[in-house]
Amino acid sequence: MAEQVTGTVVVRLDNKSIRSKSGAKLSLGGLERSPEYADGVLIGYSARPIAATVTCTLVLTTTSDLDAINRSANSTILFECDNGITYMIANAFSVKPPEITGGNGEVSVEFSGQPSVEKGHNADENQ
Repeated sequence: MAEQVTGTVVVRLDNKSIRSKSGAKLSLGGLERSPEYADGVLIGYSARPIAATVTCTLVLTTTSDLDAINRSANSTILFECDNGITYMIANAFSVKPPEITGGNGEVSVEFSGQPSVEKGHNADENQ
């Protein structure tokens, strides 16, 4: 049986779509592991926590609220995939001010927050 792969993604800031274009990216966050060597031999790894990040390009319209995006802190980001999987980032914030590209109505934004949590999956677990 063929599985549906992620195509369209909707990015929501506090449950409101921010109208991201195709190509939105989610880095799940969690632990980043690094190899550790002693006497020239791999003995294990060290780990450090890293935040989840979402980067995307928005469509700039007359109803876009870039000030709200820029001020966002302690927000919830939902990364909703069209295959039924949704990831949630709690305590999210805007990393840097939105960056507007003239001529094509695009705005680059980046958010960061707690490591993501999978909130939904509609795949049949028994297959």
